[in-house]
Formats: sequence, structure tokens, C-alpha cells
Amino acid sequence: TSCDVHAACQELHPQLIGSHLQNIYDINPRTFLFKFTKKDAKVLLLLESGVRIHSTAYDRENPHVLPSAFAAKLRKHLRERR
Repeated sequence: TSCDVHAACQELHPQLIGSHLQNIYDINPRTFLFKFTKKDAKVLLLLESGVRIHSTAYDRENPHVLPSAFAAKLRKHLRERR
């Protein structure tokens, strides 16, 4: 719901302020990993459509496969944005 999104934004705001989106990875068709970087730290944001959104400390291995069309579109428009 919109209340859940608002609460997640309030929680993640201090971690993400001043960060740049480095890349977007698709774990499965409904789950995406957003990698944000700051000068001295990185923040990994896990987003599962309709289920959850939270930061995580666990990075996933890069399987060297092509991203889905949706992840490629997100990368094209959002990579290196603040």
C-alpha cells in the first residue's frame, strides 16, 4: 500500500541520501537488487514487486547473464543517477 511505501522511504532515506545508483540486477522476474554507492559505503536495496523492499548487507554473485528487458530499460534511464 502507499503507507508501506511511505514507511520504507522514511526508513531508507538516511541511508540513500547523497548516493548514486551504480547498477540494477534482476534476481528473478519480480525481484531486483539496486546497488547504490557513496564515497565511503555501498547500500544494497532489495525490491520484490508487491512483497518487500529493504536494504541488505548480502551482495549476490554476478552470473554473467544478460539482464531482462525491464532491468536493461531501468539501467538505461536510472544508472548513475542520484
